Amino acid sequence: MKQAQEFEINYFQDEDGMFNAAVPAIRGCVAWGKTLNECHRNAVDAIESCLKARGKISTTKLRKLPSPEDIRRRAGDAKAKAVALQAQRKGD
Repeated sequence: MKQAQEFEINYFQDEDGMFNAAVPAIRGCVAWGKTLNECHRNAVDAIESCLKARGKISTTKLRKLPSPEDIRRRAGDAKAKAVALQAQRKGD
């Protein structure tokens, strides 16, 4: 069952006559349309899409970040490989 939520939608009309909508509670959630009704329908669709995307992001398992020791070890391994490769090229 869907939960009903209310969001403030700010409408304005640009110099070309297009209606634009912004949802302050959801950063980046915007919509537009040729008429105010079309803009409103698009804004509702945009809100639903933004919330769905946020839901997917929140359920995604975050990957474990490497520890500082792992980063230093990997950097050391890469440097050792680079030095070995340079020595091999000089020997050829």
